[in-house]
Amino acid sequence: MTQVIYSMQFTGQIMPVEGTNNQRNVKAVAHSSRIDSLAGPGGIKGSVQPVEGEDSTMESVVILTGNGRFQEHGSIAFGDSGNTLRFTTIGEGHISSSPEPSVNHGSVIWRVEGGEGQFEGAAGLITSNFTISTTGDVTDHQFGVIYTG
Repeated sequence: MTQVIYSMQFTGQIMPVEGTNNQRNVKAVAHSSRIDSLAGPGGIKGSVQPVEGEDSTMESVVILTGNGRFQEHGSIAFGDSGNTLRFTTIGEGHISSSPEPSVNHGSVIWRVEGGEGQFEGAAGLITSNFTISTTGDVTDHQFGVIYTG
């Protein structure tokens, strides 16, 4: 098997699912980028820099289970060539308030459940560390380690 790693910053929206009180839809896009982390005498600095390449899209359904916990399932399409993976939550994700009053902060671990194209038969894990604003804006920092082929 081949190990594929990625780190991307997705931005988008979370919206209520009509007719439910505990489900939300997330749609987000990540532009091809390079994420830099630089440690030095002043501490750590990080940045996201755009690079040539296609956009990736994520769509998911979030099911709120109470007390700041949730489960999620969805897919991520990397570019426009049919390379899509499917994921589900391991256990439950967590969300709570953050030091910034208008933003909630959370994290979740997803299990890769296969996919299409490059991800047919794939397995692996993705960590998501995200924020959600009071207006529904989502910023999701993902790191994936996926096994293909």
